[in-house]
Amino acid sequence: MSKRINEYDIKVDLDISKCEGDVVKTAEEICRRMYFIEIYTPVRFGDIKVYETKRGFHLYIDLKEPAYLKKNKAFIVILQLLLMSDWKREVFNLSRVMSMFFLNVEYENWNILFYCKRDTKGNYSIERRTYLSIMFEKILQNYEKIGETIFDQNEKEVIIDK
Repeated sequence: MSKRINEYDIKVDLDISKCEGDVVKTAEEICRRMYFIEIYTPVRFGDIKVYETKRGFHLYIDLKEPAYLKKNKAFIVILQLLLMSDWKREVFNLSRVMSMFFLNVEYENWNILFYCKRDTKGNYSIERRTYLSIMFEKILQNYEKIGETIFDQNEKEVIIDK
């Protein structure tokens, strides 16, 4: 899959350690969350792309279903928060969404992950494909299998019985 930036993709900004063990733990936690969301909501995730950044990773996750939710911007913000996106970024996104709703203002680019950033000293940071981003992506692509670990046998039985 080539990198497609769609207004309605889920865009997760993770500022995390790039230690391989931490990356694996974070990826597995996101897998469990994706799996849980798919079990208890009509949401279905599609293609996943991961890029390394100066401070962590950018995740682009296609929202396959339900189609009517793809255009609900507040719902996208909630999903991004649930998938561990930087909470400060999501507060700004929510503010933009609320402005669009209450003030009838339209932001063309309300949900942004910057491909390239420049700091105050003029240094550039660029999204890039690396060993860690590819490893992270491969783990996320198996979210259904890894996500099953969210339940131990006892918890699964209790939830089904309710």
